[in-house]
Amino acid sequence: MPTETNIEVRLKKELKDAALGWSIAWPNQPYSGSKPYLVAQIVRIDRRDDTHDGTLTISQGRMIVTVVSEKGKSTRTSNTMADQVAAVFPHGKRMTVTGGEIVIMKPPLIQDGFPQDADWRTPVIIDYQAS
Repeated sequence: MPTETNIEVRLKKELKDAALGWSIAWPNQPYSGSKPYLVAQIVRIDRRDDTHDGTLTISQGRMIVTVVSEKGKSTRTSNTMADQVAAVFPHGKRMTVTGGEIVIMKPPLIQDGFPQDADWRTPVIIDYQAS
């Protein structure tokens, strides 16, 4: 059974290794780079075991990768970057992780961009399940 730490490390590695060419702001780490860049977050949703003997723990969550670009400019850069992030995590992708496997459960959801302070943010939601 994979630990939550190993799941997070593996998902972050997959994004980093995709070498999309942008810097990434990781959870709980300072970031001072220039735009555009990516913000990565892991959101744990559920952890369950449907067996009677506790032998198959399933962890569900989502990785949210937000494209951050300049506010007041075209949305094309953000949308293009969001499409490229989504392509790294296609529906059905399987990734080995210490203690098990991570599966991308559905096509990544690219949400509408929105303004925040001096930024334009476009979230990409990647749902996963690990067991």
